[in-house]
Amino acid sequence: MSKTRTSEPGHDAHASSSETSRRDEPAYKEADAAAPGHPPVEETNREWVSLLTDHPSLFWQTDLDLKIERVAGGALRILGIGEDALLGQQVPEVFQSAPDDPDPEAVHARARQGEKVFFALIFAGYHFRATARPVRNRQGEIIGVAGGAFDITDQHTAAKAEAEAYEEIDRRVSERTAGLQLTNAQLNSELEQRYRAEERIHKLQTELAHMSRISTMGEMATTLAHELNQPLTAIMNYAKGCVRRIESGDLPQHTLLEAMNHIERQAERASSIIRKLRQFVRKREPVRAPHRIDGLVKEMVALCQPDLRRHGIVLFEEVPADLPELMVDSTQIQQIILNLIRNSMEALQSLPREDRRIRISAGMRGGDLTLAVEDNGPGITPAVREQIYDPFCSTKEDGMGLGMAIARTIAESHGGSLEIGEMTRGASVRLVLPVEKRNTAK
Repeated sequence: MSKTRTSEPGHDAHASSSETSRRDEPAYKEADAAAPGHPPVEETNREWVSLLTDHPSLFWQTDLDLKIERVAGGALRILGIGEDALLGQQVPEVFQSAPDDPDPEAVHARARQGEKVFFALIFAGYHFRATARPVRNRQGEIIGVAGGAFDITDQHTAAKAEAEAYEEIDRRVSERTAGLQLTNAQLNSELEQRYRAEERIHKLQTELAHMSRISTMGEMATTLAHELNQPLTAIMNYAKGCVRRIESGDLPQHTLLEAMNHIERQAERASSIIRKLRQFVRKREPVRAPHRIDGLVKEMVALCQPDLRRHGIVLFEEVPADLPELMVDSTQIQQIILNLIRNSMEALQSLPREDRRIRISAGMRGGDLTLAVEDNGPGITPAVREQIYDPFCSTKEDGMGLGMAIARTIAESHGGSLEIGEMTRGASVRLVLPVEKRNTAK
C-alpha cells in the first residue's frame, strides 16, 4: 500500500475518533456500569483509538446488526479515508469479498455466533488478510464483532503478476509446443514422402540394372551362342560315335564309358554356362552376402573369354586370393566388373590384334578394397571424362549410355565409389569398396 493522505482541516483522525467516542459515550458508560472495577469505557476508547490510528492496519467493531461502531488503523490514514465515512455503515457496504473466500457479511455472521474466522477481504480496492471474532461483555454475552486486517496488496499483486507470468509462459510453451508438433508432423510427412521416393528410386535402379544386364547379354548373344555350341557339338559327336560303335557291334566297355564321361562333362559345361547366365540376368532384389573378389572376377573373365579370344585380347588377371571378404550383392558387383571389361574391349578395337591388353588387379588401400581394370587403348578424352557418368552418354553408336551411370550407382549403394585413374596411355577405372562398412545402404 503506497497511497498517502493529506489531512484536511477539521478532519484529523484523532479528532474524528474522539468525536465518535463522545457520540457513543452513553452506551460505553452503560457497558462500564455493568462491569464494576473495569476502567472507564471512555478512557479505554481513547487509548484504543490512539494506539490503532498509528498502526499500518485496519481495525473495526460492529454491533449485533453488523453496523460499524468503531474503526481505526493506519490503513485509513494511508488511504485518505476518514473514520466518519465508515461509522454507521453496514459491513457489506464497506468490505467486499476476495476471490475464493466467503463474503464479509457471512464471516461476521459466523463471528456473531461465537466463532473466530480467518478470511480475506477487499477494502477501497486493496487486499487484506483479516480475522473476525465475537466481542463479549463482562457477563460473557456477545454484543458485537471485532475485526482486524493487514494489507497484503503487494503480495497479492506479486502473486497475480507471478500467476500471469506463468500463464504467459504456459501460453508461449503451448504455442511453441503446438508449433513443434506441427513441425514434427510436417517433418514426419516429409520423411515418409522421402522414404517412399527413395524406395521408388531404389526399385527403378534395380529395374534399370536388370535391363542393363539383359542388354549386355543381348550384345553378347553371338558369343554366348558360340560358347554353348561347343559343348553341345561335343555331346553330339560323342553320342554319334557311341551309336556307330553299337551298330557295328564293336562294343568295348571302356570305350563306351569314356565317351559317356565326355558327354557328361560337356553337358555339365553347357549347364554351367546357362546357370550362370540365368543367375546374372534374372530379376531379383539385391541380397548382401560375404564374397571374395577373386571369385567374382574369375566368373566374369570366364564369361568374357570367348569374346576375348575372338578379338585377340590378352587379359592379365592379378587378383590375390587372400583379400578380405566383401559384404556385397554378387550379381551387382559382377555387373560392374563385366561393364568395365567390355568397355576396355571396345576401346582396344582400334589397336592391332597383337597389341591388345587388359589388366585386372586388386589390393587394399586403407580400409578399402580396390579393383582396377586397365587397358592400353586410346584412353579417355577430357570431354568424355566430364560426362562419363551421365545417363545416355555413350561413345558407341548403338550404346545405351547407361553402363557407367549404373555402375557408379551400384558402387555408391555399397558405400564405395568408381574412380577414373590417370594414365599416360590407355584407361584405368577403379572400383573402391569398403571392407569394414558393410551395410551403409540398401
